[in-house]
Amino acid sequence: MSSVSLIFGIFWLTSGDKPDVVLTYDILVDGSRSGSMTRKVSRLSDNETQFTTHANSTVRYLFLTFRYQFNGSEIWSNDKIKSLHGDCNDDGTRHHVRFTSTSGSSTLIRNRQQTVLGTLPWTTGGCRPPPGEGTYLTLDPDTGVMRQTRFSKGNPETYLLVGESIRGHAWETDLPGNVRFFFDDTGKLLRQSWHEQGKRVEIRLASLSEN
Repeated sequence: MSSVSLIFGIFWLTSGDKPDVVLTYDILVDGSRSGSMTRKVSRLSDNETQFTTHANSTVRYLFLTFRYQFNGSEIWSNDKIKSLHGDCNDDGTRHHVRFTSTSGSSTLIRNRQQTVLGTLPWTTGGCRPPPGEGTYLTLDPDTGVMRQTRFSKGNPETYLLVGESIRGHAWETDLPGNVRFFFDDTGKLLRQSWHEQGKRVEIRLASLSEN
């Protein structure tokens, strides 16, 4: 087994003593690298996994410079979101998002405004793949925006990482900007793309390692 396959396999081992896995992504705008995103995956217990994400991007256009920064964390219990926090600075516009779920209810705090939810959302940060084809409530960890989103699963594709082909599927959505996710067969985000302000933005997995 190659080192890439071994590290990918670590994600779904049930022991809480397994090492963290760190995924590093390139952020591309119209094909040019503008920043990076790192995601640490930590197994808290047999049922709970924490995803800690940091992203920074800088885009220069003519005499203008646009900056984006995000720091957040999600805890998933099996296939359900348990808690989330996200702090985003989108070129000076700040968002603070907090989400918690208990057996009785779920609460979202978005920029100090609290909302009680009747159903668990799927978060669009790509920590876990969608539950399947259909329409689901989604939550943007950057802004706290919720909406009903339609998902459809594409044909199998392959992704090349460190010289090795990894099989996965694309997920099409009707999110603004034609957001598209690409997960491998064990549920790891390999690529995400969308269009924003006339530009194509892509998050692409560049490397992964144990920590």
